[in-house]
Amino acid sequence: MKGFDIVIVCSSTQNKADFWKKRLDSSELIKKKTKVYSVFEEWEGGAGQLLGTLNAWEEVRKLTDLDEMIKNGCSVAIYHTAGKGKRIAPLSLAEIDKGAVRLPRLVEYSGKKEPITLLEAVIDQTSIFAEERKGRISVFWGDGLYIPSEDVFCEGKYHVELFGIRGEAPAKEKDWKTGWESYGLIIPKEGGSIQREKQSWKDFKGLVEKGVIKPSQSGEIIIGRSIGCFSISYEFFKAILKEYETELSEKTEKLDTDPHLWMPLTSSKEDFEDKKLWDKVNRFKQNFVENDTSNLALFGDKDLGKKTYWWDFGQLLLYHSNLLRLLADTEEGDKLRGLFKLETNFIRNEKSRNLKVKNSILLDSKVRGKVENCIVVGTVARYLNAKNSVIINSKMNVCKANKSVIYNCIDPNRLILNGETAVDLFHSEFGGIRMKTGQNRDGKKDWDKKVGSNHHTYAEIESMMQGQKSKDPPSDRLK
Repeated sequence: MKGFDIVIVCSSTQNKADFWKKRLDSSELIKKKTKVYSVFEEWEGGAGQLLGTLNAWEEVRKLTDLDEMIKNGCSVAIYHTAGKGKRIAPLSLAEIDKGAVRLPRLVEYSGKKEPITLLEAVIDQTSIFAEERKGRISVFWGDGLYIPSEDVFCEGKYHVELFGIRGEAPAKEKDWKTGWESYGLIIPKEGGSIQREKQSWKDFKGLVEKGVIKPSQSGEIIIGRSIGCFSISYEFFKAILKEYETELSEKTEKLDTDPHLWMPLTSSKEDFEDKKLWDKVNRFKQNFVENDTSNLALFGDKDLGKKTYWWDFGQLLLYHSNLLRLLADTEEGDKLRGLFKLETNFIRNEKSRNLKVKNSILLDSKVRGKVENCIVVGTVARYLNAKNSVIINSKMNVCKANKSVIYNCIDPNRLILNGETAVDLFHSEFGGIRMKTGQNRDGKKDWDKKVGSNHHTYAEIESMMQGQKSKDPPSDRLK
């Protein structure tokens, strides 16, 4: 069984950290020899990926000798699940953590089969990086899954190895907006790479005009999209720990890797807007390079391959659309079904006395009615008429749904949805609370709004639910 020797999960509260420790210690997806540590950020407003990574290391250092383990060749992975999960609300509010949102794969937990959590799926999928990165620290976000089209071996050329997907830059603005604008930009150069934050079409064209991005001899412009994950050499990691020890002690700043480290590290002073930050980072860079005896280049990217499949489950709309890709009769559908171990559960066409199923996946469910182009997991329904929908951990009487998500819902009456998401939350004092929203709405933008018929904002619900969530998996409440 593949996997990292040390897994560190970084959450935003003690309650969440305790949940992940208990969950992962009992998960069939963690190899027996893996040591799991779950820590949280005591940080007003969040630490950011850079300081959050360093803080997680320092917290685990208090519990064990991480430095000795790294020197002995252990592979270490840090997974970030800190944050409110606003983009995927209200699903994230129904769970103890955004990484605990459920996906359609059954795994064993404490002797029972139940839907896998998003974070577990990420840990399982990223285990392919472990064997080649012994003695390094790898850092991953907890809401994205990807299947590389190229070998993931570590080239051993860089202190910082940024994971990305290279390809030819689009020639039209509309293609840039849909496929590139939302991602960090990797610009390959001789001996390494340059990193830029998300770029508009105008910004991208400006980089070409300035010569920062240069076409090949054949005229192609080859650049990369960053997936926001990376691995670092132990030497470089020790250096940034020392560089940011004041910020780690004071816990007042929020610093991310891309804008606050990778960009000033790989930019010229002329190209970087914040000159003070550039000066600080490059003083550190110069000192590190002068004392480095490893012969490694400082910064480069690891191309996962232009045919890499990458699915973001951190947004409500993408949660729905990406899960429905499981049903497509395509190479992508095959890959995604393989990732979720669903090859044998895919039903093309089946009809019985009480149920008609077409092009759907049903797991651990007892339903009657008609199901077409749907994912149904852990659900009981007396009568269900659903198309193009995702239904997880729900118990219903009569339900009609189209292009919708039904999550953790308990409804003894009639539930009718068209292009909506419905989520039930359970509060120890107020009982069940239903939250509904449109599929295309952004929970981050709606965080302080009362959406539709909802009686509360997401922010109000979050405040109400703090300290109220059951430690038992949601599926247990629906049996």
